[in-house]
Amino acid sequence: MPSVLIVDDLVAIHEMLEAVIQPTGFATTFATDGEKALVRYKAEKYDLVLADIDMKPMDGITLLRQLKHYDPSCVVIIMTAYASTESAIQALKYGAFDYLQKPFRVDDLLAALRRGMEFRKFQQERAADGHGTGVKTEEVEARLIGRSAARAKLVAQVRKLATVRTPVLLIGENGTGRTAVAEVLHGATGAPEAAFVRVDCARCTEADLREGLLGQSGEGGTWVQQATGGTLYLQNLECLPDSVQRELVSVLRNSASGFRLIGATSVDLERLVDEGKFHDDLFYRVASLPVNLPPLRARSDDIPLLVKHFSAQATNPQFDANLIEFTDEAVGVLTAHYWPGNLTELAQVVSQLVSTTETRVITSHQLPARLRDLKHWPSLGDYLAGQEKQYVDCVLQACRGNTAAAARVLGVDEAWLAADEQASAGTRSPAAGRALSPDERAALDKLKAELERQEASLQDAKQVVRDREAFLNESEARLFEKVQAQQEKENELEQREEDLQKRLRLALELEAKYDPVAAATLKSEVEASRRRDEFNE
Repeated sequence: MPSVLIVDDLVAIHEMLEAVIQPTGFATTFATDGEKALVRYKAEKYDLVLADIDMKPMDGITLLRQLKHYDPSCVVIIMTAYASTESAIQALKYGAFDYLQKPFRVDDLLAALRRGMEFRKFQQERAADGHGTGVKTEEVEARLIGRSAARAKLVAQVRKLATVRTPVLLIGENGTGRTAVAEVLHGATGAPEAAFVRVDCARCTEADLREGLLGQSGEGGTWVQQATGGTLYLQNLECLPDSVQRELVSVLRNSASGFRLIGATSVDLERLVDEGKFHDDLFYRVASLPVNLPPLRARSDDIPLLVKHFSAQATNPQFDANLIEFTDEAVGVLTAHYWPGNLTELAQVVSQLVSTTETRVITSHQLPARLRDLKHWPSLGDYLAGQEKQYVDCVLQACRGNTAAAARVLGVDEAWLAADEQASAGTRSPAAGRALSPDERAALDKLKAELERQEASLQDAKQVVRDREAFLNESEARLFEKVQAQQEKENELEQREEDLQKRLRLALELEAKYDPVAAATLKSEVEASRRRDEFNE
């Protein structure tokens, strides 16, 4: 018989829940506060824990965290009397399987217990089969390359999340490796034959999303069914239409135990919730375990290792890719770059360089000009001189060293060409032999335009940084306001509790000294007030 530990500081709640739950086949045990519940759970593990959030001395959130620390696989359902998004998301954040807001219907309670038991049985079956026991260190190392502190924190989070099947929200800019993390988590918690269903919400029509996620009866479409036993990976969650978001909540409630849900986004979904642009209940479902993936510029220490990794994956017609090296100066330029495209951009640049290089060692001069700091860019004269020298050498080679023939092709004096060929520095100026031709003038104007475009791109990148800093400051201010509002609510509740205690002490004094009847009436009012606070506030 499945067992459930009910934790609430009101005995009347125990009696009510026992009357509802026991007939459905559950064995019930009770505790009146978090500390006693923790002792009971450690003495005898229960299939489910149904805990109130407002208790003393240990509240429901603290109990949840303690239980998850002791047993990460425990299934906890939180009951809260406060219709606040903060308490709900806090419970899910620390690993609650579900939450119920008082007053709740009996059907909702039993449905939550049923889903919790399905999830518990799934965990037990997975453990018996030897699956879901975590991910090997070498597997994580092979997919998440680097040695920086930011990367180490990410690896620790992934290893911890690999032991559970709670929904995960991957937050990060495009190209930061969200899909790689999702695949690692799938490999750790899914059976070898389990499906990894990847859905990009930004590229699907509303009709496709309804058919794949919701289905005809709202119990899950083809993608949900395909993901059973595996992982459903939803990219760009912010692009889900509002109507689909609302209906997806019920699908997740009914089928959450059948697959692991991983969401990914590059925006602040919590801000969209505050602005009414994203469904709050869906956010609570998918954001229980948020993972922030750092941009590449925040983990620049990893770039040398990443360059070697991407180099080894490329193909060069002349050299073994493993033997191709980047000079320290070239690596320094790559490390200093802003990388707005993150890992994806770095992989493309390195792959192109390794695939096309004609030398085994790649120098900073071979890197795309946009990667270099502007102060290291050549002057226009130096750049044109270098391009001119390459062209002149090419013409001389084609003419087999015949300077007269080469001079005719180039349209310059043979004496100038011969003198320039003898110069060791190899520098020349077009003005020394002739004026610029219309084609050369056009090339010069094109180069100037390119320089202006690069400067504008640099300014755009700086603006992105400034916008990000402003966004972080705004997020911090909103968080402070929420914490302050929650504190004010807690203070108000504590004041009400103190008033009830005063009235209770007065009742005891009346009972002891003066009027037992009045004391009994006052005690009854206190108890009724407490129950109203618990169920109707």
